Amino acid sequence: MNSSFFYQKNYLAQAQTTSFPATITSTNIINRSAKIYDSARNDWVLNAGPAFTSATTLGPNAWGRNYNGHSVTVLKEAVTLRAGQTYKYVQVKDLTANKTYWIDERAVLGTITSTKSVSYQAIINDASRNDWLLNDGPALTSWSTLASNGSGAAYDGHIVTVIQQATTTRGDGQTYTYYQVKDTTANKTYWIDARGVSYDQIIKTTQSDQYGKISGDRNDWVLYNGPVHTSASTMTASDYGNHYVGDTISVLQIVTTKRVSDGKNYQYAQVQDVTANKTYWIDLRSLSLSNYATITSTNIINRSAKIYDSARNDWVLNAGPAFTSATTLGPNAWGRNYNGHSVTVLKEAVTLRAGQTYKYVQVKDLTANKTYWIDERAVLGTITSTKSVSYQAIINDASRNDWLLNDGPALTSWSTLASNGSGAAYDGHIVTVIQQATTTRGDGQTYTYYQVKDTTANKTYWIDARGVSIFLNGYDISNYQSGISNGTVAGNFVIVKATEGTAYINPAMANQVASTLKAGKRLGLYHFASVGNAVDQANYFVKQIKSYLNGQSLLVLDWEGDAMNQGVAWAKTWLDTVYKLTGVRPLIYMSKSVTTKYNWSSVASNYGLWVAQYANDDPTGYQSSPWTDSNSYGAWSHPTIFQYTDNGSLTGYNGPLDLDIFYGDANYWNTLARIA
Repeated sequence: MNSSFFYQKNYLAQAQTTSFPATITSTNIINRSAKIYDSARNDWVLNAGPAFTSATTLGPNAWGRNYNGHSVTVLKEAVTLRAGQTYKYVQVKDLTANKTYWIDERAVLGTITSTKSVSYQAIINDASRNDWLLNDGPALTSWSTLASNGSGAAYDGHIVTVIQQATTTRGDGQTYTYYQVKDTTANKTYWIDARGVSYDQIIKTTQSDQYGKISGDRNDWVLYNGPVHTSASTMTASDYGNHYVGDTISVLQIVTTKRVSDGKNYQYAQVQDVTANKTYWIDLRSLSLSNYATITSTNIINRSAKIYDSARNDWVLNAGPAFTSATTLGPNAWGRNYNGHSVTVLKEAVTLRAGQTYKYVQVKDLTANKTYWIDERAVLGTITSTKSVSYQAIINDASRNDWLLNDGPALTSWSTLASNGSGAAYDGHIVTVIQQATTTRGDGQTYTYYQVKDTTANKTYWIDARGVSIFLNGYDISNYQSGISNGTVAGNFVIVKATEGTAYINPAMANQVASTLKAGKRLGLYHFASVGNAVDQANYFVKQIKSYLNGQSLLVLDWEGDAMNQGVAWAKTWLDTVYKLTGVRPLIYMSKSVTTKYNWSSVASNYGLWVAQYANDDPTGYQSSPWTDSNSYGAWSHPTIFQYTDNGSLTGYNGPLDLDIFYGDANYWNTLARIA
């Protein structure tokens, strides 16, 4: 729907009896040079004044995106009040487009989205960038910050105290960070782009294979985000070393920094503190280093597997598990070079290192024709999260044919290195998902697996989530819900009544369809059958909805009331006629009791079922496993859509709604709606 038309239609009608929705509360002369930043916001461009202040400002004359980057002179600013909210607009003379217009002030001035008071030393490093120096705040956030008050290059090398940090966002969507600094050399305080400010420099980084403990004679700073004074978040201590005295640590890396304040070099270690279960940085002089890892147990495995190690890039070791001897303190090769290799896992060794357990495997690499040790996580994936759930879904695995696994997600244990069954054999089964697990493999790839209870197969198993279609939630509406805003009410799909008989069109259909499509939701359209000729009603329905046949609109025959007396043949004639006219196979809607009252075998073979059955009349939101009785669906094995209430309660609409669950995902919806 055209947004300009929408506002004009609503507000012009309102303006005939009341004032316009916005009033100008003040104006200010500006006369400043500026630039339009509006590629992301894409504000209205208006010729006659600020938005909603007159009959000629109820919609855009153009869009800000088309003027992005234009140089302008800001002539004046107007403050407006609309629905209790203040908005600011500016009148600009666009030197690039050679025209004058009004636009939201945020297309010219950036917004300060966050500020933080701080206190730490840094150095101006701006000889090449030469950023603006500003007295009154971050650049382009006020009329007095549209031009520089000085040159950052002129202050290059000054040691300063950062006293405030601010983040700004401009109308082109770009985010910037500025620092307010106190410069004792220049004897002034100013704002500058954060990229023109530097901290202590890391001049050398060394990987380490050392272990040890925190000593108790220094009480150095403990920092989580890096070595001391190397970033804005390392200018003050996160904690102190005396809280960790005696903790067992492994050194991950050692860095050498050059300090701004005195020019001296300092060394810091990033350590994994096994005792405190945290990682932090600390002065190297606080560490007492020693010890190797010990092998606590070994197990024979003899399983075929594969190396997944392009992301982890573990050490490959010839002589044994890492850190268990003087010959295993560094890699003989890197796991990334063996990624994808087929191996036989010979045995597993569990090691203890600085209080932490690690598992390594000895593998015979059939691709590289060599035997070596590597971290077990290069072979087995890690389950990074699990969650108990309970909702219905459908196996949609005919093309993927994923593994079925009894003991857990694939490749996460020695018993899940091979399939226990074929997903394609269970395609179409409605299941209950009872657990979700996320796994990460050594190649950095993350996978989600579902544990499902399959009553059709009478078994519980794990399967890749991509072989399972999660159901969609939605609702169906008619003219009774003419005021609904489908963009604000939650749901994946909306099924809209289109026609009834051969003389009725839902007067709200056009708006309801437009708001559904604008919200990016799946669309369904239904015809309410009445007594009369089936072919005529099918023709009438198709004539009214043909403009919406875009390959994504589901079509439905609503079969209830007096029309049911016309029998199954009437319904099949309507369905066949619509399919012939559109190439889309419609669904048929009916109460569950009707599925067994008639013989629907001639219909069920080609047309899906949208069935209705309610547990009670209580208000309810969306349900993942709605109640249904134990009776069958007649000629259908299961419904495509299930309507479980006519008293649905959803935020954004003050009234009851019919709520539905679609037994498939968006791709399956598109398959049903696709024109043959």
